Amino acid sequence: MKQLIVLLLTLNLCYSASSQLQVSRTAGRPMNALTFDGIDDNLVIEPGKSFDLSSGTVEFWIRNQSGKNQVELLRFISAGKYFAILMNHSVQSSVSYDERTITLGLPSNSWNHIALVNGDEHADLFINGQQVAELPLSFDFSKILSISVGGEQFRSFKGSIDELRIWHQQRSEEQLLRNRDAILAGNEAGLIAQYSFDEIVSRSVVPDRTGNGHDGQLYRFYFEEQFSGLMERPLINLPVNPNYFVAGKDLNVVKLFWNTVMEFNTREYVVEKSSNGKDFTGIARIAAETKQIAQRRYGFVDVVPDAGTSYYRLKIINNDEGYCYSEVRKVQ
Repeated sequence: MKQLIVLLLTLNLCYSASSQLQVSRTAGRPMNALTFDGIDDNLVIEPGKSFDLSSGTVEFWIRNQSGKNQVELLRFISAGKYFAILMNHSVQSSVSYDERTITLGLPSNSWNHIALVNGDEHADLFINGQQVAELPLSFDFSKILSISVGGEQFRSFKGSIDELRIWHQQRSEEQLLRNRDAILAGNEAGLIAQYSFDEIVSRSVVPDRTGNGHDGQLYRFYFEEQFSGLMERPLINLPVNPNYFVAGKDLNVVKLFWNTVMEFNTREYVVEKSSNGKDFTGIARIAAETKQIAQRRYGFVDVVPDAGTSYYRLKIINNDEGYCYSEVRKVQ
């Protein structure tokens, strides 16, 4: 008798490194971004106790609309000293730095994910999940007294910032790539502050979604005008939306199936297998039917499954090399 074990799961959303956006909506939660007018808007985060970011991570989404150079995105203040992340208008991404600043060159009118991961006497800078620089650091990130967002006076930022997250841990490249646009619960290990900008209290307070009480204070925002306040930000995702993945054992083979409800720019699916659930190897590549924007079913049969337990996942790749993984499932 054939025994078919079926495991159903919902695939994680996948996110692209491309600046060409595909729009997706998430039910049940508004998706807003905080918009700065380029004149005097400012967000200040002052924790009750200082942040220790000496082995920490700060990440955020940004859409540049300034069209000018040397605008200020973030400023970290510690014992009278500061370290700033600045931005220049640029056709292509670029990075420069000195003892007190990092300057990013970013194109206008596209969403980009930025992450600064601090380590021992250096920091790794990531743009859209990819490491672009390793920077020597002389600034002390162990006692951050405040973080200022948006700049002031001549360095005021014009554009939008979203999903600002502060971690008391070094986030890996894989974690940044997989989770940069995931909806967090706010209680993730190592997360000490999170600002999604989906809710503003009394037009001046940005709640910290972790519940740690590190609420941000808004200055000079005018929500009744078009120049600053909240705006909708679409999720940035790979152009495929799989709705389930099935893994089943049938006699001496393992059969895998997955469905998609829409495909725009997906290149291929890589079926990966592991004997221990940690170290995966690609065993098949399935080309995506990118011309069909409708529900489609894919399948693969592993005719040489491992003895005992095998683990499977999908690596979903789009045309600009952006990718993500499905959840891991085991078949015995």
